Amino acid sequence: MHNTSPRPRTAALLKATSYTANTPGQSEATGVTAVRAVAISREAGALGASVGQEVASRLGWRLYDQALLDQIADEMGLQSWSLDTVDERPRSLVRDLLAGLDSRLGASSSCYAHHLLKTLDSLAARGECVVVGRGAAHILPAESTLRVRLVAPRAFRIAAIQQDRGMTAEEAGRWIDATDRERVRFVKEYPGKDATDPGLYDLVLNVSRFTIPQAAGIIIDALRALEQARTQPRHASVLPGTE
Repeated sequence: MHNTSPRPRTAALLKATSYTANTPGQSEATGVTAVRAVAISREAGALGASVGQEVASRLGWRLYDQALLDQIADEMGLQSWSLDTVDERPRSLVRDLLAGLDSRLGASSSCYAHHLLKTLDSLAARGECVVVGRGAAHILPAESTLRVRLVAPRAFRIAAIQQDRGMTAEEAGRWIDATDRERVRFVKEYPGKDATDPGLYDLVLNVSRFTIPQAAGIIIDALRALEQARTQPRHASVLPGTE
């Protein structure tokens, strides 16, 4: 029996993708790579698209949310709506749904992941981008990316989805649960990370405490602070009383 797991193949794609050599903004004098991307992971209903749009607009950078899906679909020779049902879905759904898109593609369980990795590699080399979801916070190079996780209490997220999608509270709750579950499984199966682990991010932000402009401002401040920190020497020191 052949091993159908996508992990070895995906790991090989990740290993073969060299970000460091192509990342723009690296100073020859300091050897420090500039922070040229913001990757936003988000809980369902935590306003990821709105916050991402605000950040991109203020920085004058490109936003890749639905646009990222459009680019992948173009590379695969499909209409973007054809990928709506596989976007950020776990392997089993990707395999089953891709197989029915177009037999001429020879689609496999790793087809979407392959094109996603290829596209994110291109964005990393280009820089000046804000990417919402799609596992980007765990795929784009850490040395040149601010990795952000947006969270909010469930009640806040339900209210946001009710307003955005015209759902009842019960419908919104079910949509949130299903969407969160699929996104977490997608990141677990392809980048091989736990999307809910706060230690994998540079900034975890509770968006219910701030307006969208305020949340965007905090992210941009963190971006600037991270850029500054990367140009300064690091000293191994521990403050008294810390563990």
